[in-house]
Amino acid sequence: MDQLELTKKEAVLLLNNPPTNFEARKYTRGIYSKLNEDARIPALTKSLESWTTGKELHAGRLQGDSSSKSLDFPDPLLCILFILRYAITDLLSLHNMKTLLSADFTPRFPQYTVKQFYTPDWLRTHFINNMVDVVDVFMGKSTGPVQSSTLSAPPNTSARMRMALLHTTTKAIIQVLLKYGCNPKLPPTADFQNFIQYLKDRSASKNPTTAVEVILNALPLLVQSTVTNNLETSIAGVPQKDHCLTMHWITDRILPITVDSFHIIICANVSNGILISKTALRITEYFDKVFEGNILFSEIPKPPIQTSAEATSQSPKRKQTSGGGGGGGGGGGSSSLSSPKKKTKLEPQLDTTTIERNLKSIEEATGDLPSQAKTSVTRAITEIRAILVQYISSKQTDTNAV
Repeated sequence: MDQLELTKKEAVLLLNNPPTNFEARKYTRGIYSKLNEDARIPALTKSLESWTTGKELHAGRLQGDSSSKSLDFPDPLLCILFILRYAITDLLSLHNMKTLLSADFTPRFPQYTVKQFYTPDWLRTHFINNMVDVVDVFMGKSTGPVQSSTLSAPPNTSARMRMALLHTTTKAIIQVLLKYGCNPKLPPTADFQNFIQYLKDRSASKNPTTAVEVILNALPLLVQSTVTNNLETSIAGVPQKDHCLTMHWITDRILPITVDSFHIIICANVSNGILISKTALRITEYFDKVFEGNILFSEIPKPPIQTSAEATSQSPKRKQTSGGGGGGGGGGGSSSLSSPKKKTKLEPQLDTTTIERNLKSIEEATGDLPSQAKTSVTRAITEIRAILVQYISSKQTDTNAV
């Protein structure tokens, strides 16, 4: 049985059993808004016949958007189906998934508090959205650097490579959750003080988060930075271009190319207590290095802390007018003409490309420095890069908000 047919059978089970069938009965998107609750499940079951491999099982942040090839199906159920499809490829991954979902599961890492983290809402926000983003950012376009460097015929093989990466990336996050849970307790040592304070400040600003959530949400930016600045490192996790044929990869090798031959790589600054060196890490290894204290908290992209009051004051407020609602032509538009508009103050834009080029020049020039001086320069470069990552992250957040 192929994956699509298995997914359809799983969808039928979700549609006909609690608690997921309650979500299905509440589904009112598109044509389903015209049906009563009792008619929605039969209609959704009928819709499974139209599912094809040309549709995304879940499009991440674009799910439900008209521009995406997403399925017209209840989002909570699609989240579950996405995990079931991509988290299991062999007996070990099946065992990992069953362990994670077992009623008596306890992460190996101590937790602050027990947090139910595999709800559909959590899976969508922190797991699926980020996994889809990570793979999409890495793959880029068919003419982009990764596909041009790794695929002999991108139009024919990019979809297969993307599917393999979704499998291995999803399995990697399952391993992370088994080890660290969702709410890991950070050691109260100097290495983690900034991270702990950040979590406290986020909680105080009524935007609580956990250490694992912070890292998961940072993964797309970390992958983007690796592809942009360390392309050769980023593609070291996938088969070489000369192993890729027109429609598939060479399989008659001592180590045949399988799904597990495709991995996302992150290039990170890793400290061993004295020196900091750039290291190629798989996703599970990146989490390990953070929780071992070998990756500085400042290296992790994260949104700035914004209090509820700040968020309210910065959000645009619509003035009420005597003319009621309406846009361009009605009498209610007079208020916008009665007072002069304030000029928007343009924020200075950083030339991140030039800054990064200069940082690389500094790195190259430190080769002959004494060990202690070289360590100081390397640490300074690391801090500057962390600021750049936060700057880029804030700009992307502003763009998405618009």
